[in-house]
Amino acid sequence: MNFTENKAQDIYIIGVKLSRTSIYMANEFKDFLNQAIDKKEKKILVDFSECDFIDSTFLGVLVIILKKVVAIGGSIRLVINNQNVKSSLEMTRMNKVFKVYDDLQTAISSFNE
Repeated sequence: MNFTENKAQDIYIIGVKLSRTSIYMANEFKDFLNQAIDKKEKKILVDFSECDFIDSTFLGVLVIILKKVVAIGGSIRLVINNQNVKSSLEMTRMNKVFKVYDDLQTAISSFNE
């Protein structure tokens, strides 16, 4: 399975179980995120800790979903612990759009701040 879903309190967590994301998996990823919105999940956490590379299609999906989540009063947080992926986010300025954390527990705690 390429994606997992869990809940921690009222936080919906999607685990991305891919070392490299690609356009071929983007629709399945989008479906997972849309299902969360359909369930009225407002606190979404996407765990990319197993990813060495996140392509532009996945980033595009995140931006689309962010707009939907914000519209219902929610937010999205990302877990990214790979420095190359973090650098890519900085170059595309996506680090200004999304709150990014090094580990799952810190990201979960950030929802309560």
